[in-house]
Amino acid sequence: MKALKSKFLFVLIVFAAGFKVGWADQARPLSLGPFEVLPSGEERFVVGAGGFNTFRQRDPEGDGASAVLNLEYHFGKKIYYLGFAIGGLVNSDGGSFVYLGNYADIRYKNYVVTPLVSVGAYRRGAGPDLGGTLQFRSSITLAYETKDGSRVGVRVAHTSNAGIYDENPGANEVLITYGSSF
Repeated sequence: MKALKSKFLFVLIVFAAGFKVGWADQARPLSLGPFEVLPSGEERFVVGAGGFNTFRQRDPEGDGASAVLNLEYHFGKKIYYLGFAIGGLVNSDGGSFVYLGNYADIRYKNYVVTPLVSVGAYRRGAGPDLGGTLQFRSSITLAYETKDGSRVGVRVAHTSNAGIYDENPGANEVLITYGSSF
């Protein structure tokens, strides 16, 4: 329980620090050779569809892959090149997960890699038992950005409780994504 409190407190401090410092409006990308870490920009809505709990054979309890729909909102203003995101997903087994997190956008030519780390609440439904309600999710999206700013990509994500509960099987996702800025 102490580890749970420490991790939750860390997430709260990160969010609180962001609001205390204020939204930083970096004017230029941060160059890392041919890569650019993108500054504050437009807000983005991302939708993804694919498989939840992928790479796992269905076991006798029925825990196997299911279809998933993921919706995510990326705030445009960033603090030191990190933006805030809020999202949720539902799977065809009746499970759901809502989360808050931080993301970055790293561009190489017309391709954008977006890592995202988040914390949220999981409801099992008839899907896999991930050990408890509090879960952590990390994802990485590789997308092609079109001339109008839309992004079409592939996302791989992993959700787990980071060992704060006795059971920690985790669940993986593979999604096709579409993001539109406004």
